[in-house]
Amino acid sequence: MQTANFYTLGAATIAFALGTYRSFSGRGRFAIAILLTISGLALIAAGVFEGTPPGAEPTPSGLIHGMAFFWTFIPLPTAYAIAALRLQAERGWNAHALYSAAMPSVVFGLVVIYGVLGSDQRDPLFFVGGILNRVLIALSFGWVTITASQLLVRGQDSRKARG
Repeated sequence: MQTANFYTLGAATIAFALGTYRSFSGRGRFAIAILLTISGLALIAAGVFEGTPPGAEPTPSGLIHGMAFFWTFIPLPTAYAIAALRLQAERGWNAHALYSAAMPSVVFGLVVIYGVLGSDQRDPLFFVGGILNRVLIALSFGWVTITASQLLVRGQDSRKARG
């Protein structure tokens, strides 16, 4: 089931990357799409390579799975920052641009906290590592969900205005 989740979220992230490329105008849209695609491909790779259970001897598959974790989340803060700059120039997107501008610090901070202090059995925050991981996922891809819904609503509104 978790493997299917990785594949599904990876594919959805890539689809969102294509949607942002088509929906945004001007500079930065290609970079946003590339960064989101890298994140989506890393999620798919995390599904292909099985992780190593806590306390078990690391395996090559587990190491690749762990690297895929970082390649899932490291591109996202830059995508948020570029999107914030892009959205700031669009009428009616000021609040979402501010939200997008705050997200790089939040996500990068959680990646560091989880990756350095909570992902290994010897880490001081390992006892809450699973919660940190889920919060990171929810916040990171929550931005994707909120942005996608805003793009859909605004796209429907502009089609209604034209039609």
